[in-house]
Amino acid sequence: MRIYIDCTDTYFSGLNTGIQRVVRNIVGHARSAEAELDVECIPVVFQNGRYRKIDSLNDFSFGKLIHKFRQKLNHYYSLIVAAILTRVRGQWLKKILSAHRKEFGLAGLLFLPFSLLSKLIPKRPPAPQNSTMPDSLFDKADDILFLPDSGWARYDRFALERLKARGVKLVFFIHDIFPVTHPQFFQHLHVEGFTGWLSDVAVLADGLVCNSAYSQRAVSEKFAELQSPLLRGRIRVAPLGYDFVSPILEVIKHKGLREALSVQERCYLCVGTIEPRKDYSTVLDAMDIYWDGGGQGRLILVGRYGWLCKDVTDRIKRHPEFAKRLFWFDTVSDEDLSSCYDLASSQIIASIAEGFGLPLVEALGRGLPVIASDIEVFREIASGYVSFFTPQDADSLAAELFLFEQQDPVKVRAQIAAFNWPNWQRATHGILDQVAQIGRSYSSQEGLDEPCTQISSSGSP
Repeated sequence: MRIYIDCTDTYFSGLNTGIQRVVRNIVGHARSAEAELDVECIPVVFQNGRYRKIDSLNDFSFGKLIHKFRQKLNHYYSLIVAAILTRVRGQWLKKILSAHRKEFGLAGLLFLPFSLLSKLIPKRPPAPQNSTMPDSLFDKADDILFLPDSGWARYDRFALERLKARGVKLVFFIHDIFPVTHPQFFQHLHVEGFTGWLSDVAVLADGLVCNSAYSQRAVSEKFAELQSPLLRGRIRVAPLGYDFVSPILEVIKHKGLREALSVQERCYLCVGTIEPRKDYSTVLDAMDIYWDGGGQGRLILVGRYGWLCKDVTDRIKRHPEFAKRLFWFDTVSDEDLSSCYDLASSQIIASIAEGFGLPLVEALGRGLPVIASDIEVFREIASGYVSFFTPQDADSLAAELFLFEQQDPVKVRAQIAAFNWPNWQRATHGILDQVAQIGRSYSSQEGLDEPCTQISSSGSP
């Protein structure tokens, strides 16, 4: 059996946060699972209407350079437009300025040369035709295309339909479906794109692997609404891992981060993209209560600039404690982040909704205490090891901070020492095992004729 691992978005974006971190670890550890699972794992990317093999996510590509340059332009364009929109009154002018680059507007005109350039410049030397077309790369009856990446960002339904018609099994990894269940946390175009993608997945998928039982229930209920033909036994759960690929550094390279952590006071760490679902507003409110109440600790935010977050980032940069007891670093290496988990006093996770919670298991796996919002998936993963506070309640979080500082740190760390979660090698084996089992289930139909609702499965390792 061959499992082709689609890592298109991670390959071209070059990112290493959230979903991209998951994809990089799956690809990095896939080879070690081949003998145990009796499969062959092959990373592939979709480009110019076809799938092609890659040797590594670090392979060079002109397409990558153009994509990164376009990302930078998009970031700065968004910042400039956000500032201009506060001073503009005309609705027609606002519409032209705020339109996505795929719509009619200023962004579309500015990005048009780069879109044309990306089509004209060859991405890499052309590979033999008989090994790159979607219908010929997959030429065995038990081939599986596994899609763990941000598929809604760039996918071709017609290519997937051709593969499915040839008997290739399509197995998708579900991280979460929040653009559908919590659209208020996302930009309108993102919601539209994700909703269309999920509707296609409901029709095309031969199986799903979910990162938690919570995600499994959510997607099962949604697929029931969409009248998906996917059967119960082919919606499975496999947890993510927690370890870092890079070794721990003796000295943090990032000067600002090193200085922020090199104090006697307690340091509270927040890790994650600055975006509404992470609820940094509640964290800032709680820290204000904490500092006003005599708290001396520092808050260190590690996360890239996301979406719908200008109010929060402006508040961070204008805060009277910014660069004193409040710090924000948007670019931190894996090595430095690993050291953060060792040097911080505790991690705060205020998410309103999560499909899994990778920073939570990364912190607990490194022995770092966690104060987290009391949401279902965190209870599923870490009940008994985490101090919970009421979501979106700054007073509740501040109370937990004061309570934490009254406890013996040695005893707190001893309590979480028993937390046992699979590292990325074990997690990858588990994920690919579920993918392989879904593929093999098509030769045995037993126990698969139940609807995809009311599934109960544990996401624990």
